[in-house]
This record gives sequence, C-alpha cells and structure tokens, in this order.
Amino acid sequence: MTYSFQLALIAGIFVATVVIVNRGVPLPYAVNLCAALIALTARVSLTQFIGIVGQVLIDPRTIELLVAVVLIRWLGDIMNRSGSLTRSSDLLQQVVGDLRVVASIIPLLIGLLMVPGGAILSAPTVEQLTDDMGLRPSRQAGVNLIFRHVGQIFFPMSASLLMLTSIVGVNLARQALYQLPIGIAIGLFSFYYYFSAVEKQTGRGTDNTDNPERFRQFGALLKELSPILVTIIIFAITQKIAWGLALGTIWALWLYRFSAKEAMSSFQLKASLESMLLIIGTLIIRGILQNEVITEAAFAPMLQLSFAPLLMCFLPWIIGFFTGSVLAAVSLAAPLLLPLLIHHPNGYLFCTAIFMASFGGYLISPIHLCLSLTAEYYEARLGEVYQDIWLPAVTFLLSAIVASLLLILC
Repeated sequence: MTYSFQLALIAGIFVATVVIVNRGVPLPYAVNLCAALIALTARVSLTQFIGIVGQVLIDPRTIELLVAVVLIRWLGDIMNRSGSLTRSSDLLQQVVGDLRVVASIIPLLIGLLMVPGGAILSAPTVEQLTDDMGLRPSRQAGVNLIFRHVGQIFFPMSASLLMLTSIVGVNLARQALYQLPIGIAIGLFSFYYYFSAVEKQTGRGTDNTDNPERFRQFGALLKELSPILVTIIIFAITQKIAWGLALGTIWALWLYRFSAKEAMSSFQLKASLESMLLIIGTLIIRGILQNEVITEAAFAPMLQLSFAPLLMCFLPWIIGFFTGSVLAAVSLAAPLLLPLLIHHPNGYLFCTAIFMASFGGYLISPIHLCLSLTAEYYEARLGEVYQDIWLPAVTFLLSAIVASLLLILC
C-alpha cells in the first residue's frame, strides 16, 4: 500500500467518523472505532496496538488529563446545584454599575463552568438586564450566546483546550496565555458590536460608589466564585490543572455544605466514563499516527503545501460545524494535522489555529445545543439569530487564519 493511498484511507476514516457522529453515534465510541480502523489501515499488529494503548494508559499526562476532565464536570455541577450561579448573578448586578457589562459577564461566568445547557441558565438574566435597552430578541440571543463562549477561549479548565494541548504536547498554562489576548479582543469587539448604540444603564443600588454595602457584596461575590479562584491559583502555582481542580472541588463541597450523599449524586458516572473513553481513544489515534504513519518521510511533504494554512483552519472549522462540538473538532483534526509540526514546529500557534477554527465552526453549527436553546428561549428564528452573531463569530475564524499564517511564515 502506498503512503498516498494510506493517507487517503485515513482521511476517509476521519470523514466517516464525522458523519456517524453527526448521525447520533456518541463521540467517545465513534473516536475509538476510528482508532481501530486507523490501526488496521496503518497495518499495526495486535502486539503493536496493545503497546500503544499501554503507553497511553501509563503516561502521567494522560492520567492528569482524565482526572481533570472528570473534575471539571463535577465542579460545574456542584456549583450549579448549590445555587451559586444564581447568587453570583444577583451579586454582580448589585456590584457592577453598568448593566451592559453585567449582561456580558454573567453568561461569560456561567460559560467558564462548562455546565451542560448553561445557555439557559444565563438567558433569563440577560433578558431581564437588556429588556429596557431596546435590543430585539435575536440580539439578546446573540449577547447570551457569544459571551457565554468568549471566556472559554483562554480558560485552562476548558476540556477542549486540555485535550488539544495533550495531543500536541504543549504547556497548558502557556497556551492559555497565548489565547488570552484573542479572547479579550473578541470580547471587547463583541461588547462594542452589541452595546455601542445603547446608553449606559445603572442598576438599582449601584449609584452610590461610596456605599460600604458594595464592598460587602463584592466579598460575597468572591466567596461564591472561590472554587474557581482556588482552582486557578493552585494551577498557577503548581502548573498541574488536576491538583487545582481537586482542591477547588473539595473547597466547593465544604463551602456549599454538601453531604456525602449530595456529593455523590452530583457526580455523573456515565458521562465521566464516556469522557475518559474519548480521551483514551483520541490519544491512541495520536500514538498510531506518530509511531506508525507520520514518521515516514513520504507522508509529511503531502501537507507541506501552499494551502496548508487553509487546510489547517477549514478542516477543524468544518468538523466543528458538522458535529456541533469543539471537543470533537480538536480530537479529530489535531492528530490528522500533526505532520505540519515537522516543518513548522511552533506548537502554540498550531494549537491556537486549530482551537479557534474549531470554535468558529461549532459556534454557528445548527446542532450546537446552546444556539438552538438560546433561539428557542428568546422565541427568535434561527436565521435572525445568525444575522446577529455572524460578525462576532467570523472573528473566531479570522484569528485562526492569522495564527496559521504566522505558523507557516515564522
């Protein structure tokens, strides 16, 4: 079998994986099926396959990633069940003077927790805050949707960012710092896009800047968000996201006075096992490609083409669009595009391009749950919502194109 034909078969397997995920097959099972088919295509023997699986399972980075992804889901559910998100929203309205800023921050904070269906959690508050600003329902939906996802661009607790940095082998903290300016820029642009024509509005009780009650409310807000702050501080000190999440989760259980029964009921065992299966399958694919395929000299030049930046951006974008998942896009696109690092070895720009392109496709995907839930809540047609999110959404793809060009040119 020639390497050109082998590459075509592997590409076809990835395409088939995207199709079956889009048809409803759970991503973890689809990715592991993809791994098995790639192993057959690459003529990996059973002994070699077992060896690759063993290397993945005993790798300390794999173990840390598995623990981190499980704890992210658990911490988000704990904070959701405790009512912390609702209390934080109320306190923000009392502390921050500009209601436009509050309407942006609340979905951003809820988005950081990766709570399933989080768009619905922030939608009522955004609606309440923006009702008197003259924003049409589709515009309100755009505010809720875009700001829910802006913080995830640079947040180290993002499962997609954790997965991507593990696949590529770059430092998570440094990657988050790489993407921080992009998140800030997109956030500021989106704020201007949605609120530039809206006059500043002040919430009740926030007009007196000398009011000592404001300091008490700010302290209460920090307390409500302290599990996230503990996680970030420990991560900054140790550079181990699993340690930060473990201590942040323990602190949340104590802070919200969860009993052992409540703590266990908030732990989603089935979802956690599926997340672990997805991670293992993705890392097996990476191991097969690195050890059995992309080490061959004949393979890498095929991706060293003039349109490599376009391939690097639009492949993750397409997968994100058709699967409605950033995790699916980075899990499927990154291993396939790894040969680019042979000739352009800046892993941070590589990750930035793939992540932002994946996010850009996911954001406007018709099967993106947040998009459909938000449109339904605000009783806006999907076409109207698209009209009010397309420009901020384009900035995600543009940032990916810039990162890919920098990777190729530098």
